[in-house]
Amino acid sequence: MEWLENLLSRRRVKIHLYHCSSMAARVADASDVQQLQAVGTALQALRADGPSSGLGTAVRQVLNDFRGSSLSSVIMVTDGVTTEGEDLVRVSRYAAQMGVPLFFIGMGDAHDVRDLKLHDLQVEDAIYVDDYLIFEARLTAQGYPDGRTVTVRLWEKNRDGTLRRLDAEERITTIPKVSRSSFV
Repeated sequence: MEWLENLLSRRRVKIHLYHCSSMAARVADASDVQQLQAVGTALQALRADGPSSGLGTAVRQVLNDFRGSSLSSVIMVTDGVTTEGEDLVRVSRYAAQMGVPLFFIGMGDAHDVRDLKLHDLQVEDAIYVDDYLIFEARLTAQGYPDGRTVTVRLWEKNRDGTLRRLDAEERITTIPKVSRSSFV
């Protein structure tokens, strides 16, 4: 908040807070230090929960909102991921033509969340003693590069709730979205 107060008091600029998802929407304004609390409250309430991330489109909309009036700069807090619309490179040229510098504060992670999901298990409900039991399942890998090898191991839950590792394991090379594996 101190840096916003500095912008208002020393630089004598107005602050316009926008939330940007697929479109930009003005959330709060401050032209003096007394109005800064409302901007701070609105800033803390912002969430990255929109259905998409149109960063370039949102920046262009903010620039167009102030066409014909002075805009000293645009400061954007972002993970840098554009999922739709105009990209930031193209809109930065437009901002340069307007004489408006763009400042970006990187937050979050631009990479997919790494996740492995074992699902669609198929196994017989009952078998005879000393028969083979075949487990078939799907492994979905998200956020990992193709060609990465993971090891899937089979564990058994004992009656006391502890786990015991069985000798069954399979090394699987990830491919986009789904890998299939069988254990004997």
